[in-house]
Amino acid sequence: MRLSYQSELDKQSRLDTLALTMIASQSLDTLSLRAGSARTEAAILLERVREFLRSKSSSSGALPLKAQIIPLNAAGEPCPPREVELRDFNERGLTFDHPRPIKGRRAKLVFDDSRFGKLNAEVDLSWCRYLPGGRYTSGGRFVG
Repeated sequence: MRLSYQSELDKQSRLDTLALTMIASQSLDTLSLRAGSARTEAAILLERVREFLRSKSSSSGALPLKAQIIPLNAAGEPCPPREVELRDFNERGLTFDHPRPIKGRRAKLVFDDSRFGKLNAEVDLSWCRYLPGGRYTSGGRFVG
């Protein structure tokens, strides 16, 4: 009788251990899904844009993607927005074409496209090049 009782306790203990392991595994899966779904708007947008760029890859100039760049003055206050054409776009930063030089190093990028979604991001502009025909290409990294 004692062996049977001990055997039942061992079975129950193994079942309890298995149940706890399954609960822990499900909890880890849930946490993993939450972390995956907590990707930033930028990451989601960038993936959509990346897919678009793969399908339209060409080196012929600006992409058919328009955005607004809002330069920030030294005090961090916004200046009038300008329309720009994105030339390159990835998770670290962007390159864009524009008609006039941009004063200052900081700017806000505002992107809203029905195909991809919205993005409001601050950019540290690190370079600008003059293009023939009176246009400019600038680029920088996302801040934060």
